[in-house]
Amino acid sequence: MILTFDQILVILGLVMAVLGSTFVWIVKLTAGAATVRIQLDGIIAEKFTSRIAAIEGKVDIIWGFQRRRAIVEGLERGIGTLESPFQISEETKLWLVDIQPQLQKLYQEVGQNMSEDEFELEIERRYGDDLLKRLCIPHKIHDGLCLLIASCVAREGVDGLEKLPDVLKEKAGLLPSNGNNK
Repeated sequence: MILTFDQILVILGLVMAVLGSTFVWIVKLTAGAATVRIQLDGIIAEKFTSRIAAIEGKVDIIWGFQRRRAIVEGLERGIGTLESPFQISEETKLWLVDIQPQLQKLYQEVGQNMSEDEFELEIERRYGDDLLKRLCIPHKIHDGLCLLIASCVAREGVDGLEKLPDVLKEKAGLLPSNGNNK
């Protein structure tokens, strides 16, 4: 069974809620003994920090996989080509023509200072519901391709478009990793 990115985020949210409530319960339980509470807090914080780091690493791996699946889906459906620069078709660009100015503004304001992964997640955070209605459902798009399309539309005509192809090729395993792109 393959989990979608949204399902993974829900699971992570639930895990965080359980860990948080457990932490609060333990702190309340030890409220009478300050020394024990300080030692316990340190142990919990240390374990919590290492667990969060492990989860963060796994989420990065899952997101990399999801992005590669988006590229494959785009190539299989003929929505884009893996050439230099990566291009989506003119028809595909029209799917987001009415929100292209907002996407470009988002890229100019925050996207240029983010990795491609972070920018696509920011698009999801701000426009996820809109993309679901405009792209995913009517065009039967899944595996993160809607975020890849929105990211390409956001970069269209804005500095930074030229660096996208090699990053996508690297994420797809078509170029050796140079460690510079995350």
